Amino acid sequence: MAQDSAPITYEIRFAQYADTFADKPEYVFIIGEVAFRSVDALKKGIATFPKGSILKWAPSCKRMGGEPLLSSEEDMAEFKKYCSSIGIQFILVPSG
Repeated sequence: MAQDSAPITYEIRFAQYADTFADKPEYVFIIGEVAFRSVDALKKGIATFPKGSILKWAPSCKRMGGEPLLSSEEDMAEFKKYCSSIGIQFILVPSG
């Protein structure tokens, strides 16, 4: 994922750690074979993507509560702004 590479389309997947169902849920973002434990880690990871790349996310409509980015319109707006600032096109595909 070098900066000098041609733009690529990346897809985010999202998962919850199985052992956190009963307690406070913990989630992980997954792109390809790489998992990111937090929004900050995700930001650091996508900062290495070639400018002009597309980051697409089509999360399920099922919610457990407390999902990073999905549970806060403000956090999502900030993430979209961050992507734009580093030259990444973020596409959130609405579910339903």
